[in-house]
Amino acid sequence: MYDELLAVHTVLRRAAALTAAAMSRLATGEPVDVETLVRVTHWQHEFLRRHRRHAEVRFWPVLRDLFPGVALNSLRTSRTALDAQLSRLVQATDDLEHALMFPAPHRLAAAVGIAAALGEPAAARTRDLLTAHLDHEELTLWEVFPRIPAYTIETLRRAVADLPPRSAPELVLGLLSDPRPAPGAAAVLDHLPAAMRPARPAMAERYEQTKRDLAL
Repeated sequence: MYDELLAVHTVLRRAAALTAAAMSRLATGEPVDVETLVRVTHWQHEFLRRHRRHAEVRFWPVLRDLFPGVALNSLRTSRTALDAQLSRLVQATDDLEHALMFPAPHRLAAAVGIAAALGEPAAARTRDLLTAHLDHEELTLWEVFPRIPAYTIETLRRAVADLPPRSAPELVLGLLSDPRPAPGAAAVLDHLPAAMRPARPAMAERYEQTKRDLAL
C-alpha cells in the first residue's frame, strides 16, 4: 500500500515538474502550445485538490485516530504555503487562458510575458514546495505504516486506490512511466477499469503528443 501511495505522489511530482518546465519554455519564447499548457496546468491543480480533499476525508482521519501522538501539524503548515503558491499558479494560468482570446498578432507576446512574469516563477515554486511537502509526508507515513493494524490496511488501501484522478488518464499513465516506472505503478495499473486497458497504447501516444505540444 505504501508503494501505491508513492506512485500517486510520483505522478503529482512529475506533473508539477512538467508544467514548470513548459512554463519555462514558454517564458523564453519557445513554441509551446498555450492551450495545452493551460489544460495540463488546470488538470494538475484539480488532481492535487482532489488528492488532498480525498485524503482528508478517507486517509488522514484514520491515521490520526490510530496515532494521535504523531506530529501531523507540520504537514498542515507546509500545505498552507503550498496552497498560497498554487493560487498564484492558477491565477497565472487563468491569465494565459485569457491571452488566448487576444488578436493573433498579440497573442503569443502576451502569453510569453505572462509566463515570464508570473507563470514560470509560480510553477517552479509550486514544484519545489510540493516536492518538499510530499517528501515530509512520506517520511511521516514511513514511520507509522509498520504499526498500522492489519484490520485497517484494507480500508487505507481502498482509499489510496481511489486517489488517482479519473480525468486525462493519458497523463496519469504517462507520468507513471516517464522517465521510468514509478514505485507502485503496477499496483495502480491493476486498478484500471478493464475496458480502459486496450486503450493504453493510444493513451501513451496522446501523452507523447502532449509533451510535444509543450515543447518537451
